[in-house]
Amino acid sequence: MINKDSKISLSYVLAGESLVKAGVYETAKVLVVNGFTDNEVFKELQPMRTIKRAEYSKATNSTTLGNSFVQMALEVPKKPEGVNYHRWLRTPMGKISQQWKRMSDEQKVTFHVEQFVHDMGGEEYSFEFI
Repeated sequence: MINKDSKISLSYVLAGESLVKAGVYETAKVLVVNGFTDNEVFKELQPMRTIKRAEYSKATNSTTLGNSFVQMALEVPKKPEGVNYHRWLRTPMGKISQQWKRMSDEQKVTFHVEQFVHDMGGEEYSFEFI
């Protein structure tokens, strides 16, 4: 049983990558014969080389979800106004509402954390109660 006054410490990895360190490259060597004429000839003597590859990393976000998030996660989901009930039942939230009594508190909170991470554009996540 999860206490409704507890908080959640959540960390998740955002989709995409960011540049950490720029790469080092050697420029190509070319020869141009009869430049700026109709008989211009372009010849590559040596192609561009990569001396050091660029480094990329994924961004990690850490946040604390308050007790209001836990309280919301433990309450039965309600159908939003203006939405057809049968259409709402096909959404992930509607499917959870049908299985609500059979789910444990941890499963309910895990579902809402997964939805939060997905909405924020995250991929991998881990959380713990504090």
